Amino acid sequence: MSRPTADDYERLGQFVDEHHAAKVREQTRTKHYTDRMSAVLARARTLADLLGHNYVGSEHVLMAMSEIDCCAGYVLKSLVPDCSFNKVAKEVGDFLGYDPKKILQGGGQ
Repeated sequence: MSRPTADDYERLGQFVDEHHAAKVREQTRTKHYTDRMSAVLARARTLADLLGHNYVGSEHVLMAMSEIDCCAGYVLKSLVPDCSFNKVAKEVGDFLGYDPKKILQGGGQ
């Protein structure tokens, strides 16, 4: 049997890196969320869809938190007067430059 070459070690290193990256991706996908967090993320996905976005961003999560009963939503509402879904959707829409009516017509939950 011949000794491993530098190329063999390089291929082995690449294999290990790819395997590790795949393992991390899998672990990230299988993390468990509380029921409320799952509801926030599901609602954020719906809001993103209503806006025609192919991603879920912090703006969608912020809007979802303003209407779902969750810890972060309670904190948000305690810090911001009149933190209703409609107000948050309008502020996010104004900030990002899209018409919040797309969301408001989709309505709060």
